[in-house]
Amino acid sequence: MLAYVDPTQTVPDARPIWASDIDARILDSRPSAPIGNKADQFDIRNLARYVSIAVDAEGIEHWLLSDGLWQVRLDIRDGTLLGGPVLLEHVLPGLETAARQMHTLRQLIALAQRGHLPPTLRPREARAPRWILELRTADALASRASYQEIARSFFRQDGRQRGGAFRSQFRTGTGTAAGAQGTPISRQPV
Repeated sequence: MLAYVDPTQTVPDARPIWASDIDARILDSRPSAPIGNKADQFDIRNLARYVSIAVDAEGIEHWLLSDGLWQVRLDIRDGTLLGGPVLLEHVLPGLETAARQMHTLRQLIALAQRGHLPPTLRPREARAPRWILELRTADALASRASYQEIARSFFRQDGRQRGGAFRSQFRTGTGTAAGAQGTPISRQPV
C-alpha cells in the first residue's frame, strides 16, 4: 500500500492506494503537452471529487479515482496531472497485463468523457444473488416460515425433490440468514 488509510473509515470513505505489484490493472502513464484534438486531453480537475494521490520518493504520482465502490488507478511518470489538461500516453506491457489494463483504460475514458462511471463499467459483485437470497431467507425466518415453506417459495418446488448439492446450498443460505439474526438453526429436515 502506498498511502496509509485509517482502518476505522467506512468502505466508501477509505480509499487505499495499492502498489502496482499488488494490482495489475494500474495504468502506467506519461503526460505530455496538450496538443491536437481537445477531446484527447485529460483534465484531472474535472474529476476532483474522486481523486486521491500519493507521491513516492522518486516523484511518481500514484493517482486513485474512486467513489469507494469502484476504482481507477494511474501511475504518472515523468510529469504531473496537476495544472491543467494533458495528453496521456499509456504503456501496456504484455498481452495478459494489457488485457486487464484495457478495462481500466475504458473506465478512464468513460470518466473523462462523462464525469462519472457508467454502471456497465462498474465491478459486479458476484456474491450479490446469494446475499439477496440470504436476506429474503432471514425475512422469511423472522416471520416464522418453515424451511420447507421457504424452499417452496424461493425455488418453486419442495427442497426434497433436488439432490444433496441443492440441500447443502440451501442449508448454508438458511444457516447464514439464521446466524445473522442470532437465532439457532433448528434441525428441521429440508
